[in-house]
Amino acid sequence: MAAKVAEGGLGSIAEIAAKRVFSPAYLAAHPEAIEERKAVLLEIDPKAFQHACKILQEADLEPLLHSLQVPTLVVCGEFDQATPPLLNKSIANKVPGAAYVELPGCGHCPPLEQPQAFLAAIKDFVGL
Repeated sequence: MAAKVAEGGLGSIAEIAAKRVFSPAYLAAHPEAIEERKAVLLEIDPKAFQHACKILQEADLEPLLHSLQVPTLVVCGEFDQATPPLLNKSIANKVPGAAYVELPGCGHCPPLEQPQAFLAAIKDFVGL
């Protein structure tokens, strides 16, 4: 995505990126969500977006996961395209004592797509 943004600006990836945030079912029920996400993306500094993409691509923190000594809850959506469940499960398995919650039918951003299910998933963890 960073290369596409360098060539054509954020507008060149805005729709693709917006569609990756939500599950297909959510988008079918809320087609306006694509335009809302696109508007948010288009407000981002393109250079900052490119740098963030590069960092995400190059950073490998996996070897450090075993040393985390904090309570950890990994929450993801079943249809997350950006950080798929397999990746999230791998993270949870490598962090000592981590818990894993996968929200059925959800995409990349559970707080936006399924706020009530997300709150239910984190309720005990955050002490609510």
